[in-house]
Amino acid sequence: MLSDIENHQRLLKFHQQLFNENVPFAPVIGCSPDFTHQEIGAGIQCTEAVAQSLASTFQQNAIYFVQQEKIFLEPALMSFEKAKLDKRFSEYVGEWLDEDVKLSALIEDARHKN
Repeated sequence: MLSDIENHQRLLKFHQQLFNENVPFAPVIGCSPDFTHQEIGAGIQCTEAVAQSLASTFQQNAIYFVQQEKIFLEPALMSFEKAKLDKRFSEYVGEWLDEDVKLSALIEDARHKN
């Protein structure tokens, strides 16, 4: 298991590679189905094969993969059965967008007050 510092360094290298290759990405937080483990990663649009290749390059145990609104937790270096999450992708994104809109509104309010 990586230390927090090693994990953060690996994440920075991953984000740097995506940036260098002009791959648009968004930071996302992935978590286990029971929410006992969470860590930040990146959401990118790519094929499953590319995602698995990146996971291998950056020694990731698993990836989340979205296909036709369905979210899957897939093994990369670990060995387990591919698991389908209960919610559709848009249900999660909708929740995140609601928070982003609230945050954007708060930032805009703060700008106008200064």
